[in-house]
Amino acid sequence: MKITNKLFATLLTLVMVLSMSITAFAQGDSGTSSTTYTDVDSVTVQKTYTAPNGGTSPAETFTFEQTTKSVTDSEVSQSDIPNLPSISSAVYAVGEATKDGTGTGTKNITITLPTYSRVGVYTYTIAESAGSTAGVVYDQEPITLKVTVIQQGDELVRVVAVYKGDKKIGGEDGDGTPAFENTYNASTLKISKTVTGSLGDRNKYFEFTVTLNVPQGKTVNSTIGVGTTSNVDNPDSITIGVPATFYLHHGETLNLSNVPYGVTYTVTETQDSNYTTTVNDNSGNTLSNQTVDSAEKTVAFVNSRGGEIDTGITTDSLPYLLIAAGVVVGGAVLVTRRRRFDD
Repeated sequence: MKITNKLFATLLTLVMVLSMSITAFAQGDSGTSSTTYTDVDSVTVQKTYTAPNGGTSPAETFTFEQTTKSVTDSEVSQSDIPNLPSISSAVYAVGEATKDGTGTGTKNITITLPTYSRVGVYTYTIAESAGSTAGVVYDQEPITLKVTVIQQGDELVRVVAVYKGDKKIGGEDGDGTPAFENTYNASTLKISKTVTGSLGDRNKYFEFTVTLNVPQGKTVNSTIGVGTTSNVDNPDSITIGVPATFYLHHGETLNLSNVPYGVTYTVTETQDSNYTTTVNDNSGNTLSNQTVDSAEKTVAFVNSRGGEIDTGITTDSLPYLLIAAGVVVGGAVLVTRRRRFDD
């Protein structure tokens, strides 16, 4: 009897397992799902704007556009795929780019979805429009938006997923990684003056001309900062493309800050014939057409002036002085010998 009960229990278990399997296969075959989805009419993704060198970013409006569209698992033809109705811009005021992209450096982008008439998987590529602001690096990697339109009861429901490459960043289970990332890179240009040599005048002001030029195809929207120097005639601002004259003496450095990457610069010191001039350890008085491409650029001018120091002894009188010194030494020797002889 005990054996019969055990056998019966085993058979009952097998029947239950088989029933569950058959039910699961039936669900898979019929295409039904126990999951209920909520229809969405838009999706929001993030973008960041960073200033890794700490410069003050210019005002910037980043725009985005749908570049491709396609559909699968649908009876809809390519020509009948609806376009995305709108993609919002990301508007930044002056200085809103941050060191790490947090705070004012993060903005939301809202993508509005169309209304669909047929089921299917609709795929869109969205790219950032490249701007022309000097120092700004635009994101060249697009995102992929997938809208799966399913029949749920009597309604068509839109289910959204957003990808950056192979990484899911938006929609259900998206990790929130920014869809687009931009940086603003700016440099500090340091122009220094050093005077050397025994006759180098360390209180003398030397004249410099500084010219910043916009890179081809770019626009400079940044405000260039001009550091404080001792000469009251030095300007407190500088305009791209317009030469500016500054005066520096020994030990001074002129700092031009927030100069966008890509800007070129030429610095010339007005030649003084009394001094030998080098710039960045090379002979000459000009450093021309250099490109800003790092957080700090240095233009170091060194002026040297030597010369003979008049001590009252000249080469004309030196032979006579030597003869006189010889006579004195010889006389001293004779006196010493005579004293020894007398003793």
